[in-house]
Amino acid sequence: KYNENLKFWRLDTLPFIPNEFKYEVIPQVEKQFEIIKNLFQRDDIDTIYVSTDSGREGEYIYRLVDQMIGTHNKTKKRVWIDSQTEEEILRGINEAKDLAEYDSLSNSAYLRAKEDYLIGINFSRLLSIIFGKKLAQEINEEKASISIGRVMTCVLGMIVSREREIRN
Repeated sequence: KYNENLKFWRLDTLPFIPNEFKYEVIPQVEKQFEIIKNLFQRDDIDTIYVSTDSGREGEYIYRLVDQMIGTHNKTKKRVWIDSQTEEEILRGINEAKDLAEYDSLSNSAYLRAKEDYLIGINFSRLLSIIFGKKLAQEINEEKASISIGRVMTCVLGMIVSREREIRN
């Protein structure tokens, strides 16, 4: 989506750091996205209660949806609850805070997502270019790519450490 030339993995296209991060609605959620978009754009709705999971990931998902819809002229409040009981949900709605109070959480979520993307796309390409052919030969495949990611890399590191402990 950024540049057709990036479809081919080459060292001279690294590092890839876009000036603008592009987002798109994936086909699997397009129907649900359209339902939410229609609700957000209704004239008879003046307040949106953000009730995604409490935390960085939930905040990120809502902000992406809102960004893609381009919601304007609506009051936006954040519902923060600790359980799914009716009492807790009503408390959360009654005590909902202005969404702007969670901008730091949103900024943190965007930064983490961008970091994950940049680490994944750049290091996966780099290591696949350098070591992919050798790996493919080792596993008797025509091609091999190496996936790198913040969470994946840590988990694999833990597995390798544990395997070494077992062997020793």
